[in-house]
Amino acid sequence: LVNLNAVMRHNYVDGWIELYTAFLKSDDEVVRDEAALCLQQIASFGAHQDQSIQEWLIAILDSVLDTVSPEIASASCSVREARSRTLPIQGQREGTSTYEASHAKALRALAFVLERKECQAEFVRHGGVAILKILMQSENHLVQRETARVLANLFACDEMAEGLEEFAMRDSQLLSVLECWTSSEDIRLQTLAHRARSNRRYQSERQKGASSSHEVKYLDGVYPLHFSGASSAQQADYDVDVVFLHGLLGCPYETWTCGEDENSVWAQEWLLRDLKQEGCNPRVLSVGYDSQLLASGSAWRTMCFEDTSSEILTQLDAARVGCGDRPVVFVTHSLGGVLLKQILLNSTTKSESEDTSLVDNVNGVVFFGVPHHGSPVAQTIQTFKPRQLTQHPVTEHLHGTPHLEMLNDWCAEVFEEKSIPALSVGESTPCRLPVLGVEALVVPSASANPGFGEFVNISDATHVDVCKPTSTEDVRYKLVRQFISKNATKNAATPSTEH
Repeated sequence: LVNLNAVMRHNYVDGWIELYTAFLKSDDEVVRDEAALCLQQIASFGAHQDQSIQEWLIAILDSVLDTVSPEIASASCSVREARSRTLPIQGQREGTSTYEASHAKALRALAFVLERKECQAEFVRHGGVAILKILMQSENHLVQRETARVLANLFACDEMAEGLEEFAMRDSQLLSVLECWTSSEDIRLQTLAHRARSNRRYQSERQKGASSSHEVKYLDGVYPLHFSGASSAQQADYDVDVVFLHGLLGCPYETWTCGEDENSVWAQEWLLRDLKQEGCNPRVLSVGYDSQLLASGSAWRTMCFEDTSSEILTQLDAARVGCGDRPVVFVTHSLGGVLLKQILLNSTTKSESEDTSLVDNVNGVVFFGVPHHGSPVAQTIQTFKPRQLTQHPVTEHLHGTPHLEMLNDWCAEVFEEKSIPALSVGESTPCRLPVLGVEALVVPSASANPGFGEFVNISDATHVDVCKPTSTEDVRYKLVRQFISKNATKNAATPSTEH
């Protein structure tokens, strides 16, 4: 191999980066290792670091996607599209953020497939561990987030590829970086780092011979909210699982912000603190899923309503939500409440061999602006949408369908039978709508009220901010906190036999 110092002095870097990334595809392990080492050295020179990292990431991504099955490949078509948007930008000036954004896109695409062992093997084969060690040193929050996502997904695989165990269990840099990230002021980085640390513990327990059916792992889409830097001991022996499920066009963070403060999520800032002060040790999780209004707006594979609910149930099972006799309280917004009904229905038929299902441990549900009987806005979009626009299939029941009514009738019956409390919170103020560009009341009271449990209508609340309390004294927060406090214990939902 050439003298890299000479390469740097004579500005031959572009050609050598291309050559070394090509060598990564060699069948000769020694050649691959030497090529990765050369790329590491080039990446240590500030003027060429971003370019070499990006070329390297693209080479890994191409090789990983070539190994997946036809079924996964077809589901990953949008990931391949993401790959086309992450090509290195020639002539990019040092110090600008365009390369870092491209790094993040490539990492996000990798994370999508790295929960699979065959993809992990190809990732390791092309120097994936080495490039992760470089990226863990980045000070850019976007790169840090997506690096943490890759780590969390790598550690979520039931059988990690050879070459990852040593890195996952014994790399001191990894442990130090994850500990630092869990104390970050960036809540997205915090939760992704918590996922990675928890999934690393999952791998550690598996190596000790523990049954995977009794261990917690967080698949992509489930984000644990803890106090910044919370220790493992503080995260154990939970009294209750509190699970947040956002709605259409929502996300695990922005949906639950404290009013207009985009960096504070009240589930973490207020609810955790208040419940702990009351002597309760909750595990608070926020669940994310593809919730775009239009299929064209989706970054990944689009799934229908039923498939989305099935995937979320799988994620909740992996996280052991409501395991044993631990109670669960769900807090939902809009489409999230409709999905939850389908999730609970699915849980009753998932496995006849199990003694209990998720619905058996539900101690309460909060519905914020949920269209139990459909939304007139969804009906309008369904009728007048432009021909060239296709609604995302997850929204298929929002305009009001027999299936939507069946779910509500089923919930009414089951909630009464199992004495599950429900709190529904309605909106009263129109908000501006995407696509249509007009203001309208998204979910009228007649639809926000499911016909069971307690119903409260909030004055001056729109569909978007009905779940965004501005302070701990806001009626929206007080209602939820009191509801969860009352129903957080194991027997809270059991009706009293005293008269």
